[in-house]
Amino acid sequence: KLHRDLKTTFVYVTHDQTEALTMGDRIAIFNAGHLQQVGTPQEVYQRPANLFVATFIGSPQMNLLRGTLEHRATTTTVSGENFSFTVPAARDVRPGAVVVGFRPEHLLPHSQGDGTYHAEVDVVEPMGSEAFVYLRAAEGHVVARVGDIALPEVGSTLQLGVASDKIHLFDPDTEARLL
Repeated sequence: KLHRDLKTTFVYVTHDQTEALTMGDRIAIFNAGHLQQVGTPQEVYQRPANLFVATFIGSPQMNLLRGTLEHRATTTTVSGENFSFTVPAARDVRPGAVVVGFRPEHLLPHSQGDGTYHAEVDVVEPMGSEAFVYLRAAEGHVVARVGDIALPEVGSTLQLGVASDKIHLFDPDTEARLL
């Protein structure tokens, strides 16, 4: 409110991503003194420039899995041991090793997503209007943020999907955003 009322430019330095996201019109993210990305809070959250920004912005952080991108005659998929997602927008990305990312709130019931991710429920944290479901699979841990649903039991296996327009791809070597 103070920022709005004074109608002046503020430069605010913080290590608290929540403060940066809520107070900034534009934010700049640095790592070890190097500028990683500049943008509005929504731009930075929705289209992180690299793996550092993807994991720094957002709580819980973006889920990351190592996979292989493959172009077939009519589809493009990214897959790993416990997942396979269709990614039509990745047609121009070179095939091969990638890091696939998706936000916890973008994991959906299998029937609503593009592809599948299946894993064992490790921990369930009810938070009132939502819950965090921690899943364990061969690729590591993934967190799902779920709303008003029947909570799964620890030890059960879930099959989830991700909307293809919510999937991010990163180069495993340079860590730069590919999609």
